Amino acid sequence: MAKIAFIGAGHLGSSPAQIGLKAWMAIAFLGVTCSFLADLLYFLALGKTASQKVGVYLYTIPPHDLCGLLAAPQ
Repeated sequence: MAKIAFIGAGHLGSSPAQIGLKAWMAIAFLGVTCSFLADLLYFLALGKTASQKVGVYLYTIPPHDLCGLLAAPQ
């Protein structure tokens, strides 16, 4: 996935080497924090309810994100 993002960034005139340290730290923070929280909440939910129900909720996340994006003020 990261390789695809870097290839796409190359077509826009920037390369990973041009990304600053602050941006890399933000990317790392979001990647580690979000991944950890997502896994933690997923496994906590699995412990409290059936896996089928948890799976259905996971599939509702992208539409909810899209609604939030569309509803956000520009």
